[in-house]
Amino acid sequence: MLYLSATRYKLDDYRPYLYKSVDGGKNWKNICGNYPENEISRVIREDPKNPGLLFVGSETGILFSHNDGGNWNRLGGNFPVVPVYDLKIKDDEMVVATHGRSF
Repeated sequence: MLYLSATRYKLDDYRPYLYKSVDGGKNWKNICGNYPENEISRVIREDPKNPGLLFVGSETGILFSHNDGGNWNRLGGNFPVVPVYDLKIKDDEMVVATHGRSF
């Protein structure tokens, strides 16, 4: 499985670009589902223990999907409104790289 997250905000396009390929990148399927229409998608990661559980770092936090991008929800809790540039999932932990704050 391959996942792709891209941005075009420098071209004044704030739509999310989230895609999945099951054939090594020959074909790509849009997996934006109900992802917010004007929310930049910076990084996408799949949970290594739970296939189909996806996390996206956006301009304002983290969104997740339990069904491989069919539906998206915002991560709750005390996570601040902050751009998320990278995510790393290892075992049961997630490391989040943000801009303007520590990780």
